[in-house]
This record gives sequence, structure tokens and C-alpha cells, in this order.
Amino acid sequence: MEIIKSFLRKILGPIYNPLKDLYYKLIYLLFKTFKSKKGVLIYIGINTGESFKRIYYKYKIVIGFEPNPENFKKLEKYNQIKDVFLYPYAVSDKNGVGFLHLPSNKNNAAAASLSDFTSAREGIFSIDKIKVKIVSLNEVLKKHKINFIDMYVSDIEGYDFKVLSSMSEYINKKRIRKIQVEAFQNHVKNPYKSASNYEKQFDKLLNKNYDKNGSGWGTLKNGVFHSDRSDHFSIDLLYELK
Repeated sequence: MEIIKSFLRKILGPIYNPLKDLYYKLIYLLFKTFKSKKGVLIYIGINTGESFKRIYYKYKIVIGFEPNPENFKKLEKYNQIKDVFLYPYAVSDKNGVGFLHLPSNKNNAAAASLSDFTSAREGIFSIDKIKVKIVSLNEVLKKHKINFIDMYVSDIEGYDFKVLSSMSEYINKKRIRKIQVEAFQNHVKNPYKSASNYEKQFDKLLNKNYDKNGSGWGTLKNGVFHSDRSDHFSIDLLYELK
């Protein structure tokens, strides 16, 4: 798929992105017309919305979060859609205020974190920070009266485990159908000063009620597991109710 995308970018040049946006708008309209939406999507760390726009239209209710103000400007349009609720907040286990650390690798959009960086990732350090509001996910779900989650996605640079582990009531009562998170690969040194987010922690948390059905990078498929890669400190994991 990535090879095809690279080929199209090269052939289409500057019209690639507008055509891609038009494609997803068409998919949204077709799905809205011919398919029935179902369930609830929770999406934490939407970034600029590239992955989000591929799935949000499948769900009746969508609740999402993106604390980087530059990113959120690109997402505000989704709040015009019925039953889509996107918030410009960071998410943790409790309400508060924190700082979003912007990294030196010029990937502020994707790699900013509530934690400062260690020396584990060579050459990456905090060059600036933005004060952000932090909300408790449990409180937001109570506000929206969400009792069951069909798809839970998080990509929050080191805080995925902290947030998911605060959802013990949903996990223990089997009230989340599918869970996709970003984790540290077990063999790497911790890249963050105030977060622990290893794959083995998720396995232990979810072992009783969930099967691990996939791992890799980007869009995950059931039954497809990619081996650890030394050139990646993180890996995406997919779990599903037993």
C-alpha cells in the first residue's frame, strides 16, 4: 500500500492531497447513504486526522482528543457533523493542566508528549512546550453517557497505558470491544522521563478478557503480527474481547 501511495504522490504531484481528501469525502457520503453506522469510537491523539478520517464515519458516536492547537485547527470541521465530539485537550487519569513537550526532530505534530524526553532516542529533546488542559477520560465518557465502546484507539506518545489502565471498570466488565494502542517495544530503553508504556504492561492488563489479535505499524489487521524492529522504539497493538 505504501508503495502505491508513493507512486501516486510522484505521478500526481501537488494534486495528490486534494484528490485524497476528495476520495475520503466520497467514501463518507457513500457509507452514510448505503451503510448503517453502529457503536461508539473513542480516538485519543488524533494528530492531523490522517488515520481518523478513514474510520470515524463508521460509528454512530465519535469522541476524540487532540491537544496540539496546530493540529486541532485541522480537526474542528468534524465537530459540524452530528454526534462527533472532538476536544482540544490532552487525556490522562485525572483532570488538570500540563505541558505538551515539542521534540527536536521537527515532528511536533506527531511526537509531542506530556512527558519530557530521555536520551534513549538519540538527538531528540524538548525544544518548547505548550500549556494544555488535561481531562479524565472516565469523566468525559460519563458526561456523554457512554456505557460500551466498540473501538478504542490511542496514540498519545507514552501515555497510552496510563490512560487505558484508568479504564479498569470498562476493561473488567468487558465494555470495550476492540482496543488499539501504541506501546514501547519491550527491548527498548524508555524514551520518556515520566511515562511507562511497554507492550508487556498492556499484555498483563488485558490478558484476562482480551486476545492480542495483531501488531505492527499503521493500520492493523486481525491475525497479522509483525516482528519487533530495531529501528522503531514503538509498536501498535490490537486487542479484542475474548
